[in-house]
Amino acid sequence: MFKKLFFAAASISFVACTVKPVNTNTAQTTVGPTAVREPAAAANATVWNRYCKGKSDSTDIPSVNYENADVKAAAAVLNKVATRSFVNYSGTVKVYKLNKNDAKEAPVGAPAGTTNATHNFLTILCGEFRDRATMIEAKLKWVQKINKLSIKEANKPIDITKNIWAQVTAPMYQPYLNLSEQIFQFKRADQEAKGTRYITYNNSGVTEKIDAPVEGQSVCETKFIFAELIQKSIAVSSYDDFKSKYDAFASKCSADDKNYVHVFRGDSNFKPNSPESNGMLFHANSIAPHCESPTKAIKNPKFNVKTTDA
Repeated sequence: MFKKLFFAAASISFVACTVKPVNTNTAQTTVGPTAVREPAAAANATVWNRYCKGKSDSTDIPSVNYENADVKAAAAVLNKVATRSFVNYSGTVKVYKLNKNDAKEAPVGAPAGTTNATHNFLTILCGEFRDRATMIEAKLKWVQKINKLSIKEANKPIDITKNIWAQVTAPMYQPYLNLSEQIFQFKRADQEAKGTRYITYNNSGVTEKIDAPVEGQSVCETKFIFAELIQKSIAVSSYDDFKSKYDAFASKCSADDKNYVHVFRGDSNFKPNSPESNGMLFHANSIAPHCESPTKAIKNPKFNVKTTDA
């Protein structure tokens, strides 16, 4: 049985996305609230043309369709994000002929008030994912869920029937990190006591041991931490103490809250590729520096064998 997952990106803000177990034999992507299948060419073009302008099946530099409602909403959110929180790799920006994120001149082809960082994010999104336009759609909707944490203390109790991250405030964040670390260590010590701390396996005749994974933090546990431990300033002294208090609280949670866990993608910056793995980021970034344009390679490029020989 697969453990269901919640993804939360914790770079410039908290954004929580639900990812349910899916058939691993089918091409798909799992960014956003639902898994989306890889579309056929005609269907892909239909989706791409909603959010972008140009040709979905070409390597031309695309334009952003700022008239689309989801693009407008995403741009409004992105415009509020500090420029220093964005990272667009220099090679990609050069190929797309974009201004730097912090450039003083306004972006070309964008509505007044649009930041360079926002325009760059949306333009690169249209180009890098033009063959999988459902990713563009999912990421535009995901961006709209960015929640800027209030610097004020919450003036009412956490409502555990609603999205937990939409209720979190900045003063709650560090206590949450501290408690998450404490509970992780409790679970790790429990493994040690039970003799389940390591997994052993045979590697070419040599027995080796590796760390056993610690049970992930369920959505219900997260709600318990915020609604009880943080808001009511309740301390836990041991794993047994934590489990006792949590068990008393857990009856308030739904079955999904108990079966889903949070997985945090620790990004130190925000970009069109967020929240993908480094494997995908490095692959895209290794190609762009060797291109003069989307259709022309640089003559005699200087290759870095470690990143470009693949």
